[in-house]
Amino acid sequence: MLLRSFRHDRPAGFLLLLVLVPLLWIPEFRDPGVLSGEVDMPLQALLSWLFGQREWVAPAAGLLATLWTFYLLDRTVNEREFHERPSRIAALLFVLLLVMGPSGTHVGPATFGMPFALMAMARVVQVSGDSKALAALFDAGTLIGIAALFHLPFALLLVSTWATVSVLRPFAWREFVVPLIGCFLPLLLTGALLHLLGMPQADLVRSVLRDHVPSAWDEPRFARLASFGMVALGVAGGLAYASSYGGRVVRGKGLMAALLAHVVILVLMALLGFLVNGYCQSVLIAVPLALIATYALLAIRRNWVGDVVLLLLLALVVWALRSG
Repeated sequence: MLLRSFRHDRPAGFLLLLVLVPLLWIPEFRDPGVLSGEVDMPLQALLSWLFGQREWVAPAAGLLATLWTFYLLDRTVNEREFHERPSRIAALLFVLLLVMGPSGTHVGPATFGMPFALMAMARVVQVSGDSKALAALFDAGTLIGIAALFHLPFALLLVSTWATVSVLRPFAWREFVVPLIGCFLPLLLTGALLHLLGMPQADLVRSVLRDHVPSAWDEPRFARLASFGMVALGVAGGLAYASSYGGRVVRGKGLMAALLAHVVILVLMALLGFLVNGYCQSVLIAVPLALIATYALLAIRRNWVGDVVLLLLLALVVWALRSG
């Protein structure tokens, strides 16, 4: 019953999520946490300056960015038909996984770069049979460049962009170069502007380093259970993905391959965060895991099984909010 409430044809589930997200952010307004670093990328540096003006600015900006990501994720997966049938499940999983993730709802550079990454993904999957493919690829590259101005590893999405083009249409060298130009253009223009203003250039390597902010994952028992739940969702989603892939037509398989390419890159970005900081920003886990785990929940034939899964995730979310 609970899982069925998030079918695409039931607006009550979407409205519930719009109410749920601000409620989950109440603890963040009470005790704001920012994943700050010694060095920021230019757009993140601007936001960091704004966060220092008023205490409520950081959680408010994080809430707006999360709502934007939530909306873009829901719209993209349903309009591009990544899954077998439309639903709000990906958006629901994103919200739950974000709260129970390694950094919780604390604001970080990836929080603000993710909406642009999702817009880039939505744009690049339009290239199949599109006579204006180069325009779409340039737009996608530019959006990736803007995301990288918040969090540099987003530039790795160029790889998934090239992979998407290669599976959706015959690949030409121009389609390799155009998104690359689009990505570097915002970075170069920003660097030129900083130079003209006499401001220091961003230290690209050190910008990836983030300070630790206390979260529920500091409690070993919660960290083990949350990790197990995420791995279980990922494995179940991967198996359901493989099963769904075999039953799709050629275009459907191409879209699923494009989705997988973006999921892999986002997971690699999360692993990079664990490697250099000892934790990753929650949004880098929540988005790819929500995309892949949706296949598993859509494949469930018994509604009570899906309801149990959601209730277990909700229990972890409550635990995270109480411990964070």
